[in-house]
Amino acid sequence: MVYKRKRQFFYVNLLEEKDLLILKDLFYFDLDSPKFIAKRLNLTLKEVSKRLNFLEKLGIIVKHPKGCYELSQSWRELLKKLLEEGRFYG
Repeated sequence: MVYKRKRQFFYVNLLEEKDLLILKDLFYFDLDSPKFIAKRLNLTLKEVSKRLNFLEKLGIIVKHPKGCYELSQSWRELLKKLLEEGRFYG
């Protein structure tokens, strides 16, 4: 578990501002489609899709068969902790 946490914190440092916005959005809205994420964050669908694919490859989010995305359970727990501590500003 300690190794997993260290890897997660390493990934947080690699993420761009748009990635952090998307993660925060998925934290609050749970399961959602790229179209609605793009609309809420005022980003293009192409940019959101690109960032979602990147986040999925890292194992941070999970894509469902119908095309919606959600945070993986371990990342949901990490973001909850970071938000509670005021250490996540996405």
